[in-house]
Amino acid sequence: MERPTLTSLPKRRTAEEMIVTVTSSGDFIPRRVFYTAPSRLIGHRLRVHLHDDRLECFLGATQMMTLRRGRPVSESKGGHVVDYHHVIHALRKKPMALNNLVYREQLFPPPAYARAFEALRQSLATSARAS
Repeated sequence: MERPTLTSLPKRRTAEEMIVTVTSSGDFIPRRVFYTAPSRLIGHRLRVHLHDDRLECFLGATQMMTLRRGRPVSESKGGHVVDYHHVIHALRKKPMALNNLVYREQLFPPPAYARAFEALRQSLATSARAS
């Protein structure tokens, strides 16, 4: 009964494809969501397949990475999808930068890491006051 009204399937499974450039800070922003990329991709143009649950990023015909799909928090505020491995080398050079980092919570997915970081901050603050 419905068969005559069905249209053919799309040629690709992706909902959308776009080209993004990885900035000098190792990130790109499709659809108001901030994603990190490995530093070796800085300056490269990636072809990104936006699926409902993930992003597949290609450099030429080579798939470079798959990231989970993020969503903007609200109409005025974007989202963040941050991979710890993409930013740790930069944060090691500036250890106090983590204190005011906008996407700090994204770096500590398990609550145990967040609690460990808070305990470390408190112990450093206590030892600094004692000095």
